[in-house]
Amino acid sequence: MSRVLNFNDSQSSATTPLLEGTFSFKQYASEAAYVSDIGAPQGGAAFYNTTLDVLEYYDANATAWVIVGQRGTITGTRATPIGITAVGGITSIQVERETVYIEGSGGPIDITANPQIAAGNNAGEELILIGTSDVNTLQLDDGTGLSLNGAMLLVNNSVIKLLWDGTSWLEQSRRD
Repeated sequence: MSRVLNFNDSQSSATTPLLEGTFSFKQYASEAAYVSDIGAPQGGAAFYNTTLDVLEYYDANATAWVIVGQRGTITGTRATPIGITAVGGITSIQVERETVYIEGSGGPIDITANPQIAAGNNAGEELILIGTSDVNTLQLDDGTGLSLNGAMLLVNNSVIKLLWDGTSWLEQSRRD
């Protein structure tokens, strides 16, 4: 089965389209599955990664690049949030844009892990954390991988949006 993307001349210059029309890509569950099927990656090859919901492309050096991301990934739900422990921190970063419903695991948690949130993969990645409990709260502190405008207590319906700059997660906005 193939995934179809229609570029509709969305990446065109003022005079000549760079990409135009409809393109079809084979689907694989991971980069490893793709490489297993084709052998060594080749420059100019592309495939759709169904696990990450992205299009991956190999450049002339056979280096994989994510070139088309979808809406991003949502991890957990309001009904079944991800339980975070103090020493484990937040480790579920998977794609360039992820929303995670979270709560403290078994009660109020102040994350002591260093870093508090696992490092991103590429500068520009976005992470949105949504608190789901007024009892199992989660405390994020400025420092140890986070650059925040002060501590953030995630309670039910609180939200913090973070951006990975290649070194730290930078606070973009919050709703206490």
